[in-house]
Amino acid sequence: MIRGAIAKLGLITLLAGLSPTVQAQESPPYIPQTAAALALQGEVQEYLNAVNLAQLNYFLESSQFATSLAELNLAGFQETENYRYLMLPAKNPRQGMIMIAQAKNPKLKSYAGAAFVVSSGEIIKGIGGICETNLPSTSPPVIPTAPTFASTGILCPFGSHALTDFDRDRIL
Repeated sequence: MIRGAIAKLGLITLLAGLSPTVQAQESPPYIPQTAAALALQGEVQEYLNAVNLAQLNYFLESSQFATSLAELNLAGFQETENYRYLMLPAKNPRQGMIMIAQAKNPKLKSYAGAAFVVSSGEIIKGIGGICETNLPSTSPPVIPTAPTFASTGILCPFGSHALTDFDRDRIL
């Protein structure tokens, strides 16, 4: 379901209401969190979203993904008081990049942001999303899987779920 179009980082991005998973899973359990924890997690989600969009923009311009935050002009966030960040290539580095946000505080959730490109005939689609651990964890989710089809969205591994408000789907 398309919720609307917004301009972000100079790109028109369509918000997709997708919630893909590797296998059918129940909704994550509800664990009450403090307002402070939710605020910190919201900042991480926004940062990972910015990295995903920057990666897709970088791919648009150079036909490859950036291998460092410096290439994306986002070098300021290697580590914060509450999170450690790490950029990793996807299983196929020409298909995507992963950004891990590992919580240092056991009361916070960890994340894996992913930006992938998927070919469908002559059309290449850029897909970005964020997987959040179902429970607070100092271990990040296992690396998300690139979708086989562009309409699928990123595939979050068991123990995590996709944040649908941050799933991105746009034609490059």
